[in-house]
Amino acid sequence: MKDLITAIGSIMILMVFVMQFCSNQVLASRILMADAIIDHISEAGQCKDKLAECFDCNPSDVIVEKNSDKLILKIPINNVVAAGEFLGISDEANKSIYMREIPLK
Repeated sequence: MKDLITAIGSIMILMVFVMQFCSNQVLASRILMADAIIDHISEAGQCKDKLAECFDCNPSDVIVEKNSDKLILKIPINNVVAAGEFLGISDEANKSIYMREIPLK
């Protein structure tokens, strides 16, 4: 019986690594897609909507800052760590920001 309990506990812990690997692959794909969107769209309004769709957030969450020589895009990334609640990571700590600076021509 204790072997069964140990096996179930081990499988639960090991599944966190599998879920995190999948989460990393999805995040890498989203970042590559965002880079492609930014490279091909020149208007900030269109870029904002497409990036929000890419990162599964609201267009109002995408921050576009325009300086004299560059355009800065900031997009929130939620759930960076898969099974964050299981690992004791709060939703506020389980966030990151994708930021890209684009020089203006």
